[in-house]
This record gives sequence, C-alpha cells and structure tokens, in this order.
Amino acid sequence: MDNGSQQESSDLHVHHLPIASVIGVEDRTEEADDAAVDYHDDSSEGQDEVSNKRMKRHTDDQIKHLESVFERCTYLGGNQRVELAKKLGMEERQVKFWFQNRRTRKKMHDERQEGMWLQEENDVLHAENKVLKEAMWANICFTCGSPVVPAIPTVQHQYLSFQNMRLADELQHATAVFNMVAQDADVGLATSVPFD
Repeated sequence: MDNGSQQESSDLHVHHLPIASVIGVEDRTEEADDAAVDYHDDSSEGQDEVSNKRMKRHTDDQIKHLESVFERCTYLGGNQRVELAKKLGMEERQVKFWFQNRRTRKKMHDERQEGMWLQEENDVLHAENKVLKEAMWANICFTCGSPVVPAIPTVQHQYLSFQNMRLADELQHATAVFNMVAQDADVGLATSVPFD
C-alpha cells in the first residue's frame, strides 16, 4: 500500500471544511489545562534514544488557537494539519497528536458526564421503586396515600366464581369416570387375549 492510499484511508473521517475557516477562527477558549503537553516519538528524525520520547509544552496562544479549531472541527485532514502547524509554528505531528489527545479527553469527559447522569437516574428509580414496594406491602393507594379497601365482590364476579367451581367439579367427575372405563377396558383385554 503506498503512502497516497494510506493518507486517503486515514482521512476518511475528516470533515472537509475550508482550511481558512478552520484555522482562522477567533480565540474563544479558556480551557488550557493539561492540553499543553504533547507526547510523541521523534525516532524517525534520527535523534538519540534519550530524546525519542519527550514532552513539548505548547504556548497558551497555541493552545487557545488549537482549542478554537477543535470546537469547529474535531478531525483535521493532512493539508489542514500542515497549514495549521505552519500558522502556529509547530510540527504537523504535534498538531496531529494534540488533536488525538484532545479527542480522547473529550470522549472521557463525555463518558464521565453520561455515567454521572445515569447514576443520578438510577438513584431516582431506586427511590421510586422503594416507595412503591413500601406502599404495596402496607396496602396504601399509590395515588392518594389512603389505605386500600378490598373491593366488594360484584354479582357477576360471584356468578363467575360459582361457574368456575361447578366446571372444576364436572372435570374432576369426568376424569374419574374416564379412568374407571380405561381400567375396565385394560382388565377386559387382559382376560380375553390368549397367551401363547
């Protein structure tokens, strides 16, 4: 695979915005905490092992500008990274790694926020569940909080209960008759079949 096709495949998720609109935005970001640190490997540049991994601090202005670009576009293409790096006096790799780190921090922040929201929602649901269980065991109306009075059986309910008992008795009687007939048939078959 040549470098051109690698570049195309790595830029599949890039939002293609005009470069000037991405890097020429106003500085509006106040967040510049640990975004100033950039870790990267310079081994391809042929430097000593000691300086292979080093920490480079970015200036406050660079960070503010990177943050403002990140607000508008979280993924930069190769050309956009190169132009932004030139404008800020940075290496293209520094811009690339800064954006990777910033996306990771944003994802972690969003997941933490979602986790806190889900925990709060879970706590509310547990509290509601506890109240409902207590009301159910105490026979209290969920709506008004007054004691639940058992319903007086209606005439139709009494009639259906009576029909249910009558049908259960009929089923029991029919099952007993069937079992007797089946036993008699088995006994009759056993006496009429000759043994060889």
